Amino acid sequence: MLIVAYCSNSFAQQTKPIDENNLYYKALISYLEKRAEMYESNEYLKTQEYLNVLIEENSELTDGLPEKSGRFTMKYLDYTERAKTFKTLGKEYRLVIVHPIQFKDGKLVIGFSEHMFSFKKKVSFYAVSDGCRVEFRYDCEKKVFVVDKVELWGI
Repeated sequence: MLIVAYCSNSFAQQTKPIDENNLYYKALISYLEKRAEMYESNEYLKTQEYLNVLIEENSELTDGLPEKSGRFTMKYLDYTERAKTFKTLGKEYRLVIVHPIQFKDGKLVIGFSEHMFSFKKKVSFYAVSDGCRVEFRYDCEKKVFVVDKVELWGI
């Protein structure tokens, strides 16, 4: 009985609709769209797998975010999955980290950083390469936060 309840609950969580008012969801999709524009405008970057994104799992920030949205596929990797992915690929790979929301200059900001991730001798290595800041402002008429600015950055 307990197993049936657990399976039913897990299935229900996997199939629940995306909360499009979730600011992390809005920020993630805005970031991925802006990132795709950059990749598509560069002949070398165009050859990269930019539509399939590996994201570091963080139960406080990434729970409830979709695994698929439009043309993007996201996979959320916990510690074990990050190591396993490195072993499977046999080389470092791009990993996105979602940062906690901040309040700056009257706006809400969610940051994303991209790292080249590797795993050696049971130690994780992160080399930051670039990222994005997504700013929100409150629309008083609609009574909702809207994306105000999406800014890519690089090192």
